[in-house]
Amino acid sequence: MKVKKYLITIILICILCVGMLFSACELFGGKDDTTPSGDNSSNTHNENDDNDETLNPPIQSGDDSSDFSPLDPDFVPDINKVYIINPILNNAYSGINLYIGDYEFGNAEFINIPDDRQIKDIVGASNTYGKYNFTSLPFLQEGAEMVAHDLGSSVFRFNLSPDYKNIYALNTNWADVDSMTALASTSQYKAVLNNPDLKTFIIDATEFNRCTWEDVATDNRDPNWFYYQYQNVTKEFYDLTKYLLQTYGNKDKTFILSTYDGDNVFGKLYDQCTLGANNGETQKFALIETYTRYLNARQDGINKAVKELSGKKAKVYGCIEVSHISNEINGVVTRPRLVDCVVPNTSADLYSFADGYTTLGEKDLLTELNYLASKAPNPNADFAGKRNIILGKIGYPSNIAGDDQQQYIVCRNAIKDAVEYGVQYVVYDSYCCNERTDTSLEDRPTNGNMAGYWLIKPDGSYSTIFWYLKGLNDNLNYLTKIPQLRLEV
Repeated sequence: MKVKKYLITIILICILCVGMLFSACELFGGKDDTTPSGDNSSNTHNENDDNDETLNPPIQSGDDSSDFSPLDPDFVPDINKVYIINPILNNAYSGINLYIGDYEFGNAEFINIPDDRQIKDIVGASNTYGKYNFTSLPFLQEGAEMVAHDLGSSVFRFNLSPDYKNIYALNTNWADVDSMTALASTSQYKAVLNNPDLKTFIIDATEFNRCTWEDVATDNRDPNWFYYQYQNVTKEFYDLTKYLLQTYGNKDKTFILSTYDGDNVFGKLYDQCTLGANNGETQKFALIETYTRYLNARQDGINKAVKELSGKKAKVYGCIEVSHISNEINGVVTRPRLVDCVVPNTSADLYSFADGYTTLGEKDLLTELNYLASKAPNPNADFAGKRNIILGKIGYPSNIAGDDQQQYIVCRNAIKDAVEYGVQYVVYDSYCCNERTDTSLEDRPTNGNMAGYWLIKPDGSYSTIFWYLKGLNDNLNYLTKIPQLRLEV
């Protein structure tokens, strides 16, 4: 009888142990059938999984990745949570809009646009000389995608010049090219120019077969010495314009071939003119004449190609940019401004102001724009009755002159004033800040290493002016509840 009791007890203990073992296996080794699609919590792990963006979607800060995937149809963004975002999904740029959701932001601020365009077709951003980036895309393309998808603008400013390998070095293996047309034909530039969400390209264009007009200052050359160089310039701008119209002519795209930061380039050479008669006065006049003839040679090439290929839907315009109008320049108060000594004798389609001082309180923006408009010829019928003026650069160094809020206030006021004044385009400078304050470092900068001309900071966070501009383009007031988004670094 006692043996039977012992046997029953042993059997019960074995059954209990088996049950506990089964429960442990379910807890630690099993897979939950309710796991959302896109989950990465499976025990199966391939050695390449960590580099596969489709297997490892962006994760929400502080949460398990199995709880979050923008690819999950049941995912609903929470405006109160911080999301750390990888903007590449399924090997394509997806941006930040998936993470904002349907929060009731309210409508954006009203801006009185003088014509029937939308604000997203007027206000854009630039991207050059990158010091930091966020994706595996070539830096030029990354900037274009971010302006188009995240900022929501169709206006993008970038560089097309012999210095392309330095300007767009990040994530890019460049081929050697020998002309602007050849550079525009590379895969990196074609990816930008073919972007269906971008309509207007303000291109800082410099010929490869250069006109060395600066030789007037350094070698006291006569303006006529550059005769054949002027012809080379005309041909290269003719070839580029012809290529753009033949390649994109049936698309609703506008290409503006512009100089960049004119007074800062011209002025330094003007100050060097101390040779020859009258302590360099004759040399200075020669420099003004040579630079004027160089600018007109660019426009001659554009005009020739536009005339030959008339009737295209796409447009190509020439533009001259000035960077000082009425402000005082320390140490060279007598230096003439391009707006006075060069602009009236040119024939460009558009004229741009690269504003580096009105947001700092030195001068009034509208006064500067109005003076430029009064000096600028307007030969193109496309701008008849309009202001053929661009605000080609507007920004504020939040780390030097103020803070994020001050940057928002002064840039918001400047952009609103310029648009209501009737400029054709406004370019915020820039998407990623390209001005380091600590030039001794070569590694990826921190926020504190930069001057603060940015929409997105090195740590992946977005400035307030970004959310304001994105709100204008989306007609939403994101400032009522700024989404807590940050790009993965």
